[in-house]
Parts: sequence; C-alpha cells; structure tokens
Amino acid sequence: MVFTRKNPPSKYYVYAYIRASDSTPYYIGKGKGIRAWDINHNATRPNDQSKIIILEHGLSETESLLLEQTLITKYGRKDNGTGILYNRTDGGEGSSGFIHSDESRKKISESKKGKKLSPSTSIVRSVVQQGEKNSFYGRTHSDETRAKIAASRIGKKASAETRKKMSAAHLGQIPWNKGAKNIDY
Repeated sequence: MVFTRKNPPSKYYVYAYIRASDSTPYYIGKGKGIRAWDINHNATRPNDQSKIIILEHGLSETESLLLEQTLITKYGRKDNGTGILYNRTDGGEGSSGFIHSDESRKKISESKKGKKLSPSTSIVRSVVQQGEKNSFYGRTHSDETRAKIAASRIGKKASAETRKKMSAAHLGQIPWNKGAKNIDY
C-alpha cells in the first residue's frame, strides 16, 4: 500500500527520509497520522514525496519507539560520528501528542510569561497556520470533538474589545447564514 499525506497509516509507524543522491536514509522517525509529511519537526522533509518511506506500520507506540531506536543505532548518527543519519537523538524517547506532566506544563508556562514574539516569528507562525503548511489542513473535527468545543464555550462571553476586532475582521464578508444568493456576478 502507498501512503501519502492524504492517506497516512492508521496507527503508529516508522518512516525514513531517503537521500536522492544514493538512496540511503538520512533521517529515521516514528509517527502517527501525517507526522512523516509534516514540516513542523526537526528533520528537513524531502521535496520529493516519493523519498518518504514508511518502513513499518500498524505498530503500537512502544513497538514504533523500539524500532525507531533500533534503526537509528543500525545506521548511526552524523552528529556523534557513528553513522549517516541527521537524527539528534538515539530515538525511542518521547510520547505522541506532546503530553506533559502538570509540573512540566507549569514550568513551560512560567518560562513564557512576559515574553513577546519578534515580528518575524509572528509572521512565520501566521503563515504556517494557513493552508497546507498547517498540520490540521484537510482534516475536520469529529462530531464528539465539536460537541466538546461547543460545551467548553457555553457561558463564556467575548470582551467588547474582542467583539470589535472580530467585527472589523469580517467587514465586507457575506454572513454565513445569508449565503451567496444575493450576490450579483
């Protein structure tokens, strides 16, 4: 089976980024969903999508972590002089979904307080959240997730300033409930 960004494996998998010059791997990773095709991680994704190879799929998270570690050990890392991969670690660590402990989340929050992004970083983040560069691009929330989002918003009211900004952002747009039936082309 051929896997693509639009048709990723359904469970955990291990993937490789392959060099065009000699068909050897330059990065080994573990993923779920569109991880292998995502641009938001440390490895430079190949421009030629046929150079993204799913080595094993249908794995549990533990199996994928073990296989990733085994393959990184087999091919070795350039940074420590043991091989050909650009991986920065020996693999097998981490968890999917960026799960942090309460203590870890608190430390991260404290470290970010009072800091502002530079204008260039803000622009880059804005661009990444748009279109195909957004890792959620082309996917939709499940009905259950939509219901949870709606429930979380019950009883919350946007401030006057926020409502004003939202209004300004939508000036000139056709309201969702009016449709396009009154437009002259």
